[in-house]
Amino acid sequence: MIAGLDSAQPPTVAQVDLARANGVHMWSGYIATVPNVGLERVWTLAEFDVVRRLDGRPLAYCSGWDSPIALRQLADEWDVLLTLDLEDGIRSDGGWVPAFLTVSGAGLYGTRAIHRYAAPFHILAGYPGHDPNATWPNDLTRPDAPCGWQWEGTHTESGASVDRGWFDDWFLGDDMFNQTDRDNLTRVLTAILGGKQMTQTPDGAFHDVPPEWGNWLRDRLNGIDSRVNNIAIPPVNVDSLAGSLAPLLAPHLLDVPAFAVALMPLIKDALPPAVDPAAIANAVALVLSRKLST
Repeated sequence: MIAGLDSAQPPTVAQVDLARANGVHMWSGYIATVPNVGLERVWTLAEFDVVRRLDGRPLAYCSGWDSPIALRQLADEWDVLLTLDLEDGIRSDGGWVPAFLTVSGAGLYGTRAIHRYAAPFHILAGYPGHDPNATWPNDLTRPDAPCGWQWEGTHTESGASVDRGWFDDWFLGDDMFNQTDRDNLTRVLTAILGGKQMTQTPDGAFHDVPPEWGNWLRDRLNGIDSRVNNIAIPPVNVDSLAGSLAPLLAPHLLDVPAFAVALMPLIKDALPPAVDPAAIANAVALVLSRKLST
């Protein structure tokens, strides 16, 4: 379970950093593709990028008066979790909702009554007057999907006017790396690929990588197997490619675009123009996972 905030006004870097120091993992805002759809303040891509300093992928609340097709495209481009804000102040509940959710792929935000609709995830707006320390109330049937509970309405926190909620860990994403993940991955891959020993005792001696780091790495990489298996890539000898890429992994540990740039000269003859180099980088990660588990 993680803590998250949302606000009409986008926060500053300082406000986001203060929220992170106070244990917040996600900060969400508003998205639109056309004007005058009932939202107080629509965020820009740059403003969403500020809240990516936190671990969680931000929710992007949208209006039911907007185009579901255009919203889906924009949310994919911006890498935000599109969420339909279903309330009377924007567009009231009605027969239009199921088709909008299906076409847009949006999750659903609103009060208790509206969560009868199927959606990829559900955010409840309900204010009990105290911290419930839960992502869904016991007296409301929990949807068969990831959930969040916006349990505190507008208040001042981290120097901003925000709402606060609890969210399932799903909102961090199985394949999303937080700072702890980055630190662990750096230690493990540097040790494996660079032949270095990464733990140091108080006497100054270095020791082998602890087994739990290797287990952690396998779990994280295996967690994205399903995504990797669905990526269409050209015929490439990935095992051979992984070996030739080993010297490149250390300087490009978690910067996938940079990793892809380094990868391109090695496979450019095999890549059709439409293939995303990041897909190959993911395939290499899968091969490393399998090698570690053998």
